[in-house]
Amino acid sequence: MKSNRGFTLIEVLVAMFLMVMTFAVILRIQTNSIEAIRKAKELNTVSMLSKKILAQTEWEFRNKGAGELPDEESGKFDEPYEEYQWKRGAEEVAFSDDLFSLGEQYEDNPLAKNFGDTFVKYLKNALRKVTVTVLWPNPSGGNKEFSVVYFWVNYNEPFSLSGLAGGGNSNEE
Repeated sequence: MKSNRGFTLIEVLVAMFLMVMTFAVILRIQTNSIEAIRKAKELNTVSMLSKKILAQTEWEFRNKGAGELPDEESGKFDEPYEEYQWKRGAEEVAFSDDLFSLGEQYEDNPLAKNFGDTFVKYLKNALRKVTVTVLWPNPSGGNKEFSVVYFWVNYNEPFSLSGLAGGGNSNEE
């Protein structure tokens, strides 16, 4: 009587196939984890750098005024971030002429119209849309970009209601 003490060739091949497939899955998961960590680090870095430019912009905005911000500005970051660049754009926010359309009952009311015109003028002088973009090299060529858009109001901008007195609807017949 003969006893079989070993595995057959097919059993060994199936076991090796399962082991190789398991290792391949584990390797793929590990590779994805490393890539996710790299992307998270990259986004953390660019968000920190964009906050730096936004803080500088806010300082300029508060100390110089909204009208003093240059329309376009760019530069490079200092070490250890010298491969990163930044661009900043500041622009007036456009408002439609009928922003303060108050309806037909106020159509002939010069006080309401003057208030609307004064408020739009205030917003045009005090409000700015600021876009900060951080650029860095893409390993596969070109650049990657991360942009942040902020709207700032200069509360130091004078808002005057003088010149609005008078006017109004007259119901006298």
